[in-house]
Parts: sequence; C-alpha cells; structure tokens
Amino acid sequence: MMKKFVIALLVFGLVGLGGFFWLRPAVIAWMTSVPETAFDDTPVPAAPDYANEDHWAALPWRNDSADWLPRGSSYIDQQASADVDVFFVYPTAAFYGDYWVAGLDNLLHRFAVDFGILPQHASAFNGVGKIYAPRYRSVRMPIWWADDRDSVKKATDFAYADVRQAFEHYMKHWNKGRPLIIVSHSQGTLHTIRLLREYFDGKPLQKQLVAGYLVGNTIPDMPWFNHIPLCAEAEQTGCYVTWNTILEGGDPYHWVQEKGLDKIDCVNPLSWKADQRAVDKTENTGSIPMVSYGILFETLEPMDVGVVGARCGPEGILWIRNRPEVPGYSSALFGGGTHYHTYDINFFYDSIRQNAIKRAGVFMANHKQP
Repeated sequence: MMKKFVIALLVFGLVGLGGFFWLRPAVIAWMTSVPETAFDDTPVPAAPDYANEDHWAALPWRNDSADWLPRGSSYIDQQASADVDVFFVYPTAAFYGDYWVAGLDNLLHRFAVDFGILPQHASAFNGVGKIYAPRYRSVRMPIWWADDRDSVKKATDFAYADVRQAFEHYMKHWNKGRPLIIVSHSQGTLHTIRLLREYFDGKPLQKQLVAGYLVGNTIPDMPWFNHIPLCAEAEQTGCYVTWNTILEGGDPYHWVQEKGLDKIDCVNPLSWKADQRAVDKTENTGSIPMVSYGILFETLEPMDVGVVGARCGPEGILWIRNRPEVPGYSSALFGGGTHYHTYDINFFYDSIRQNAIKRAGVFMANHKQP
C-alpha cells in the first residue's frame, strides 16, 4: 500500500512538473505569496491531538521513514533496543498556498516531511535512539520574508506552541526518565532553542540531555543558554552543536549580519570541534543525496564518500571547500548559488550518525546505576 501511494504521488508530481512550466508565473506567485490579512485575522488549521498517533511523523514502534537506512551500508535500525530517545523537530516543509501556517492534513507538506526530511535527517539517529517526531503547524517558507513582522512572530509562536505541546505529551507518556537527544533543522531549530531554554536550561531535565543537534539556524556566539554549553569535543555531553553551510566565497549575511551579529556559533560536523581547523573532504565518510528514488523501496540512496570538506570561519559559518562533484547536491534547492542550507545534515550524515552513537555511549557510561 505504501509503495502504491508513493508511485501515485510520483506520477502526480511528474504531471504537476509539466504543468509548472506551462503555468510558471502563476505557480511562482503561489509559492511566494503571503496572506493579505494579518495572522490574527486569518483562519488557522485544526489543532493537533498528540494522543493520536497520526499526528506524529515518526514513532519508534511504528514503521515510518525515520527507520530507513542507506542501501549498501552496514547500518542497523536500533530503535527497538535503544536506551536513548530522540526528539526531532523538522524544518520548514510548506511552500505553496496563501496561509501563515500549514495544517497537519496538507498533503504536500506531509509528503515533504515523510519522504524527504525524515529519511534524510531523522534516520541519521535511528542507530542510537527511539525517534519521536511530532507533526506541527509549521510556518510556510515565504512567511519569513513577509513585511508584517508582528504576524511573522505570532505565526512562529503559534508553531512553537504545537512543538511544546508535543514535547509535554512525550514527556508525560513516553520518556520515563530516559536520556534524550534533541535534533532539529532550520525552522525546527528556532523551536528547539526555545524548548531547551524552557525545559532544560538549569532545570532538572538537563540531567537527561545527551546533546542537542540544533542545525541550520542562527545561534549567537555568546552564552545563549545559562547552563548548556556549546560542545567543544566529540564525546562531550549535556551540550549542543550547530552550523550553517555555505560554499567558500558565499555571503553569510542572512545568518549573521541580518541578525545584527558579528559572529555565530559553529561546530564542525567533521571534527566535532568549535575551532577553525579545516577538515578535508577525504575525511567525510558519508553523505546522502537529496533526491532519493529509494522511496519506492523504503531505503535511502547509497552514501557518497568524500563529497565535501568543511571549516568553521571566524564569523561562525560552516564553509565547505568545494562544490560536490557528484549529482544529488544542488545548491539551487535553497536560494541558488552558494547556500547549501538544505544539505546541512545530508552532507555529514555518516559523521552525525557515528557522533550521536559516541555521545550516547559516553552519557550511558557516566550515568550507570550503582
């Protein structure tokens, strides 16, 4: 049934792609439109009920795309026996329409999450933890550049309220004192920063924090949390890592100066250090291409080795030293040119997977019951 559904969607997508070229101006206008009414005056989608499993994109006891593995790898999905939990908050995945936030029943949104983001992002953690990924009414992509900044803030707060509610449901019903890894990308990181501040920073729950992988958004280079440090070593726990990926020579304005900053946090996902040492692409043990035909077989594409090297620059951008020489890594998917935002996790998939396993192992060893 799953494969038939995916094939039908692929056929629909190909037909839609043809229509795009005929109706390109209208489609682009639809993709970039912002509601004419303020957020407070615009109807919002129905609220999630996190007791309903359909309102979760991934759950550890369910067959979903967070379980997928790269073809040809020796990876094993360890969720059934894992001692650690992973709470994953996905990035912006809604582009089309004329609304502030996407409903949970938005088919294009669900397709992007279930067959793009979950397998290529969340699955990097199925070797270490049980993955919980709530669906939430996320802010649509063009909204971030809307002139009505008050409505943008309200839409963001609205989306965070869903993430917060999902986390509280998870803690009440499923966590049971287990160690926890927080993972997010882009818009998801806006929400997990708030989540860490509200529930972990200097709170009893901080004792359960293995690490936060808060990728693809700006965290200023200052003590952003009172008690949760930036990770400085590959085996450090109770800390967070973050980075934003741009090709050498690109413009960091969006992530740094636009936020009124001179420097932001950066941990190199190839060395797991916050220094400026460059790591050559020969040390990158596995990347996942963005376009995956593996959705027909419920697997990821095989990993590519040595795709990019990286270094953290003095302003806190993760600079990649070369354009990928293999297909499946086009920067045109986000802004074109030099920004590789959509590959913040894909580029470093194997390194992230191995690092999460390492940090969890250290955490468990340091928290053995007497």
